[in-house]
Amino acid sequence: MNLLQKILVPVGISFTVVLVIMILIFKTYFNRNFENSIASEIELKTSDVTNNIDRIAVKAMLNSASYSGLKTIKNAMADYVKTKNLDSATFAISDKYKTLVKDFSNITNSKFNVAFYSNNGVCIYRSWDNSKGDDVLEKRKIVKDVILTHKFAVGIENDEWGCSIFGATPVFGDKNNLIGVIETRLPLTQLLKNTNLTKKENMAILIENNYYSEATKMDKSAIHSSAINNLMPTETTENFIIQNINTNDVSNFSDINYIEEYAYYSVQLKSYSNKDLGLVVFQSNISEYLKNKTQVNYIVFLTGFLALLIIIIILIIIGRKTIKYPVREIINSLNLLSEGVTSNEIAITTKDEIAEINQALNKLNKGYNRLAYFATDIGNNVLNTEFTKLSDKDEIGNALLEMRTKLIDAKEKEEIRQSEDQKRNWATKGFADFGDILRQNTNDIELFASNIIKNLVTYTESNQGGLFIINENDTTNITLDLASAYAYNRKKHIEKQIKLGEGLVGTCAIEKETVYITNIPDDYINITSGLGTANPRNILLVPLKIEEKVFGVIEIASFKIYEKYQIEFAEKLAENIASSLSTAKTNIITAQLLEQAQQQQEEMKAQEEEMRQNMEEMQATQEQTQQQQEELKLKSDELQNEKIRAEELLTQHKNEIAKLRRELEKIAEEKENLEKN
Repeated sequence: MNLLQKILVPVGISFTVVLVIMILIFKTYFNRNFENSIASEIELKTSDVTNNIDRIAVKAMLNSASYSGLKTIKNAMADYVKTKNLDSATFAISDKYKTLVKDFSNITNSKFNVAFYSNNGVCIYRSWDNSKGDDVLEKRKIVKDVILTHKFAVGIENDEWGCSIFGATPVFGDKNNLIGVIETRLPLTQLLKNTNLTKKENMAILIENNYYSEATKMDKSAIHSSAINNLMPTETTENFIIQNINTNDVSNFSDINYIEEYAYYSVQLKSYSNKDLGLVVFQSNISEYLKNKTQVNYIVFLTGFLALLIIIIILIIIGRKTIKYPVREIINSLNLLSEGVTSNEIAITTKDEIAEINQALNKLNKGYNRLAYFATDIGNNVLNTEFTKLSDKDEIGNALLEMRTKLIDAKEKEEIRQSEDQKRNWATKGFADFGDILRQNTNDIELFASNIIKNLVTYTESNQGGLFIINENDTTNITLDLASAYAYNRKKHIEKQIKLGEGLVGTCAIEKETVYITNIPDDYINITSGLGTANPRNILLVPLKIEEKVFGVIEIASFKIYEKYQIEFAEKLAENIASSLSTAKTNIITAQLLEQAQQQQEEMKAQEEEMRQNMEEMQATQEQTQQQQEELKLKSDELQNEKIRAEELLTQHKNEIAKLRRELEKIAEEKENLEKN
């Protein structure tokens, strides 16, 4: 058995199986549609029956409502409620009923039976047996419900007068008080007359055996002598085959049942009290459906057999062209490839597994060619050649890629090592150069700062820079003074003073941390080259600190990005600058203190000579003062003596005055006496 046969036999068997499955599926689908079609028709009929029951009940209720609106009926019921005169009420109502019943029957095309009850359930008049006076309140649930709820009621009921469809309506007096109930009844067999059936459709009404004798009181036609599963047929259409349901369990007819060439389906009849009264059974002739089903099955089988035969012939013709000849070419190419020789690409236009095998073979040939070229480039140290593996499992390709990766890694590591050596050499040389610079001009801060910033800008290839030094002369207003600025290969004479915390420089001094910013605004740097070029966009600020004590800030700016090693170099250099600056400040302060001490010593000598002269002058002044004190003492004694003499003279004058006063008083008395005499 060759390859073509090995392929065609399973394919033929597969097609046969598929065809059989499709036939079965189609048959199942057809049968399901057939059953659904029948089910739809029967559901329509069952819905029609339910609607007919409702329509008949509504018709009965409307009939009751018509009687309840008649003045004669209402007056008779109201009189009975007042007088309890049953005969008078019965006569008035029966007379009116007999007058109107023919008209109502002609209008509605139905024969109604009507009963009139009082508001306490007493029968005033019942048309079907001409009865009156019996109390039905407890026997007739519908009457009781209407009396209690004052609302109409409809449904199917079975009682001693038969199984009927009824509609009951309350009757209200002039004061809107309940005065009675009117009930209209239609025989259940009316349902057969009101249901529209086609020629192939029939139906039967079956009542449970214990209700049968009562159900047939109203219509004794078409009574059968035997019960069917405790159900008795009360009425059937002309062509309903009662024997089919007689030999089967009619209780299972809630689902569709197929008996011979008929389909049966039932609807449960429920009473107003929600009791099971019986069934309405439908019979549908499905002989045409069955005939069509047989014809369709035959056509489907014959069509499937012919289709299978045609497919097998087509597969044989196509198989030779698409399988046998291409396979031979593929085998020849594989034989060459096994000898290490690549072949030309085979062109197969089909889109099947053989075409996929051919594509894989062509891909393998191309892959071997790429492997050879790639290996040659690696041998020539060309490591950037693009290469795509045949697959994730390409062992040769993975090995070559791994080898290239290792070579690239070794090359990159060598480049990184060289780059790191260059950076270390650059930093080492920078520290050495700046070591010499830091040892110079330590006594001149301005010159010291100028050399530092000039060489730092030049060595880091920056565009400009500045060195700010802490000014602590005024402890209440500490500032950062620009000691030196260098930009565009020349020194800039700029005076600038920044408060702590002000701007980037002040922030750097406060936070004691390096600040590196890229893409700074154009208006941040005020120094330009004068040639119209743009301002630098990258700025680096490094605090000059030793053990958290800040001596100043270095600020440099460049068009280029500052690398990490340059920033680290600037930070370490800043520590050295801070140390040198601290030493320079200490030297300057020491010199200033020494000069101040010498000046103070000379001033103290001059003050001592002046004090000696003052002491001599004070001694002379003291002697002169002592002499003056002695003279003052003599004058004081003289003044004391004069004071004593003055006091004595004063006492003498006072005595003389007192003597004169007494003499005058005596003269006055004598004068007064003389005047009296």
